[in-house]
Amino acid sequence: MKTNGLPIYLEMNKGDIVEIHLSSGASKKIMLKDSSRNSIKIEIEGESKILSVQDGREAAKLSYCSELSGIRVGLDITKLMLDGMGMDYNMSHLNLKKDARIFLQEARLPLTPKNKYTYPVPGLKWENLALWLNRVDYGFHLGTDIAAPIGTPIVSVTDGKVVAYREFTPGVDKDDFWGRIICIGGDDGILYYYCHFDSVSPAIAKDVPVKKGQALGTLGNTGFGISFKKIKPHLHFQMVKAWQGNMNLGPISQSRAGLFHAKMTDAFAINSVPYMLHWYRKTKS
Repeated sequence: MKTNGLPIYLEMNKGDIVEIHLSSGASKKIMLKDSSRNSIKIEIEGESKILSVQDGREAAKLSYCSELSGIRVGLDITKLMLDGMGMDYNMSHLNLKKDARIFLQEARLPLTPKNKYTYPVPGLKWENLALWLNRVDYGFHLGTDIAAPIGTPIVSVTDGKVVAYREFTPGVDKDDFWGRIICIGGDDGILYYYCHFDSVSPAIAKDVPVKKGQALGTLGNTGFGISFKKIKPHLHFQMVKAWQGNMNLGPISQSRAGLFHAKMTDAFAINSVPYMLHWYRKTKS
């Protein structure tokens, strides 16, 4: 497998050995030596370390990533952890087929390229309600929630195009925890989901190109009815990697905390917290 400077994600079974080819031309052999519910033992070129599944608060402390043999490596999820949940939402959004999914990147590189990404809620301090793998009513939370007043502007984190948009009318459409959703297919091959919009920019429509920092709409609380009034207005931001780079997953469905798309089996959610924290810090530097 060849890296292009951006992080890559590997699924591995215990005993698997995968060779990755770096942008420098060098190669590294990765071995999954052991896997349990909350941790794995990974070996890179003879150097090994135990990595634990980190919930969002740990990832926000930057303990999500370790370095082995010049490779930045982290653990997103294990099969045993998912099997213990038995929740359709988590199974369908994570689509883990092997023992573990790990994150790999050359340690000499920044997490994402300079000047190509920005924080989605400009000017807002780092604050959140729920993060990666925090427990919620429907299983594990798989995005980053940023709390802010209704009407706070939301922008695109990077260049791409609108691959899906779902309108939502409070009091008419069935509350489903998502509300109004915009999905941006980034030029980097990642799908970016923005949920709970109060309003959406008139320029937003399927297949319309967007630029980093372009206004998408305003933050809200759509998708939560009267039974969920205690939930504060927030942006639910979720990052999804499509298998084989196919970002055409079809229209966004209407289902309570279920699949974003009928073809969600062709993609998997990734931990957005390290990315969000990296972009946030760049806006403050």
